[in-house]
Amino acid sequence: MRFFILLTTISAFLCINSSSVTADTIMNGEQTSENVILAVSFPDMSEHIVKTADIDTDSKKNKEFKPAIWPFSKKNDSVSSEVKPKSTRKAFFLSFLLPGLGEAYVGSKRSILFLGVEAFAWWMYISNTNEGYDLEDDFQDFADTHWNYDDTNDSDGQNIDFNYFKWLQYHFREVGFSDDMDSRNHALIDSLLKKTVDKYNSSISGYSIHNLPPKKTQQYYEMIGKYPQFVYGWEDIDDKKNGGNYLNPTIRDENTGAIRYLTVETVKSPLRMKYETMRDNSNSKLKTGQRGIHIMLLNRVFSAIDAARLAYHHNKKLDSDLSMIRVRFTEKFIIDNKVPMIIVSKNF
Repeated sequence: MRFFILLTTISAFLCINSSSVTADTIMNGEQTSENVILAVSFPDMSEHIVKTADIDTDSKKNKEFKPAIWPFSKKNDSVSSEVKPKSTRKAFFLSFLLPGLGEAYVGSKRSILFLGVEAFAWWMYISNTNEGYDLEDDFQDFADTHWNYDDTNDSDGQNIDFNYFKWLQYHFREVGFSDDMDSRNHALIDSLLKKTVDKYNSSISGYSIHNLPPKKTQQYYEMIGKYPQFVYGWEDIDDKKNGGNYLNPTIRDENTGAIRYLTVETVKSPLRMKYETMRDNSNSKLKTGQRGIHIMLLNRVFSAIDAARLAYHHNKKLDSDLSMIRVRFTEKFIIDNKVPMIIVSKNF
């Protein structure tokens, strides 16, 4: 009996990429970011049973497999962008500029959460602020229609017996001051009002009285609804109610002095109450819009800190991975022959 013994030779190659580490570099302790690769190749013996003609010509035409004279092509050893170091400072400022952008830079899907919060905050700010300003226009138009400083006609064109300027004139006469003045002389009116409050015999003595701005500013519209003294400007304080009774009957006959005993806090005006409700609704919407700004700021701070933390842990994991030895199995084509290989690599 004949025995045929086939001796195959195992060839070991110690290979380094084109920018390889030299012996002097390693001896001197210098570092490089290139991989040192130990490859063991096993020659394919399939030529004894597979003919060259059996190779799929279509695969060659499509270049599905590219033969290489040197098996360690640099294209196969490219480093994925996922393992590149990330700057913590860059991640921080990207997320502070736009929440979620720093997380996306690091590669975290958490960026979707911060971007969603940012979009919600902008919607909250824009929608509520626009609605708040629309309501502000509504309550200002309402005040211009129903609150009278010195007008003698109401919003329906009917004559009214009372307005805010008449209320001032009554209190000036009450303490002996002349009420013969221009209703637009605000400096004189403010001065007389202060003196009237200081008079011991004044029915408004000791009251906290406010001077009305001469122009219709934001403060003007706040004061005519907020402070009781301006209730006398609302046109409904002498409206007739059930059975011909007036809402505030004592304010109508100042000759009897009955008005002395009706304090500004007790004068009723449904229009004033409606106006205050309208103003409160507007302010509520504007405040909600401002909360959207607060959410934006907080979202930026949290996102920036989170992105910097993710970048830090990414780099820390990368440093740990660089100290590991990797072993992988692969196949290379060498002159139309598929050669199995074991590649051992370590980053320096």
